[in-house]
Amino acid sequence: MKVWDLLSGQEVLTLRGHTAPITGVSFSPDGSQLASASEDHTVKIWSVRTDQSVLTLQGHTGFVESVAFGPDGRQVASASRDQTVKLWDVSSQQEVSTLTGHTGFVSDVSFSPDGKALASGSWDKTAIVWKSNGAENLVLRGFKTPVKRVFFTSDSKNVVVVNSGDLKMCDALTGEQRFLLAGKLRGVKPVAVSSNGQWIATTGGQNLVTVWEWATAKQILVVKPQGEIIECASFSPDGTLLAVGSQDNVVRIWSVQSGKQVSAFSGHGRAVLSVVFSPDGKRLASGSYDGIVKVWSVEMGQEILTLRGHTGAVPSIAFSPDGKRLVSGSYDKTIKVWGELNRLETEPPAANP
Repeated sequence: MKVWDLLSGQEVLTLRGHTAPITGVSFSPDGSQLASASEDHTVKIWSVRTDQSVLTLQGHTGFVESVAFGPDGRQVASASRDQTVKLWDVSSQQEVSTLTGHTGFVSDVSFSPDGKALASGSWDKTAIVWKSNGAENLVLRGFKTPVKRVFFTSDSKNVVVVNSGDLKMCDALTGEQRFLLAGKLRGVKPVAVSSNGQWIATTGGQNLVTVWEWATAKQILVVKPQGEIIECASFSPDGTLLAVGSQDNVVRIWSVQSGKQVSAFSGHGRAVLSVVFSPDGKRLASGSYDGIVKVWSVEMGQEILTLRGHTGAVPSIAFSPDGKRLVSGSYDKTIKVWGELNRLETEPPAANP
């Protein structure tokens, strides 16, 4: 992993330690630490201000597929192909518990925002909701294909489970079904949930993005930019805007309420694979098959910075909670942490290439 200065474009430090490809990362709530999961069977916790890993968490016997910080920053959860979820205490650097119950690879893990529960999804076609102490609380069954993703709604009351064909939202305590998109996700990736918990956006299928309302299961917006295949989407923090990246190398921003396109950013040389808004909603970052990360001003509609360094496609990007750093994951088997983003607000925007 590398840390770069966003103004000079120079490498600041390199984080080394994993011996196999990195499969997932998660910022701590305060943005000071980064957890990484790897095919080397370990989880590492890094300080984003130094070139040292704070600790290495060992115990899994298979690829670690997913990692997540708890909302208080004290615990980390990891999901592995060894069919387990492990809970780790960051301060004591000890394993708290091993959660067993899945009978297949565990593909994803997520904490509830209130920290009282976590959920895991597995190739065994189930999802499990666990209490924060590691006790099994609820098993969700009935999926025909492996579960790829699990996450909680912003109020922690519901858990969303996704496989290759369906998206189901259930009550996190009782398992009662609240929302279902059955058979509508063939070739479709669920990509974004609004922070207010009202909407979810799905992308794929017929080259479009559909925004659904949780409460009614109704479509409220369908986006189909010029027939291009859509790769990714992200809501702004206030839920009013939806950013979409597609195979025509362009990032577009749409108004959720009016359904109108408000901005279009050109500059990438290949398909856009990832987009994310900064926590304040003023900036948008994008990653591409061209190996480049770009930062855009949402208000000005202009490119702010081009971040070079990856030698492979960039399918994953995320801002730190304070918006000062951006992390990017690449097919080149590296993660880069780009620092001092807050200073960009005082810099004049660069012109689009």
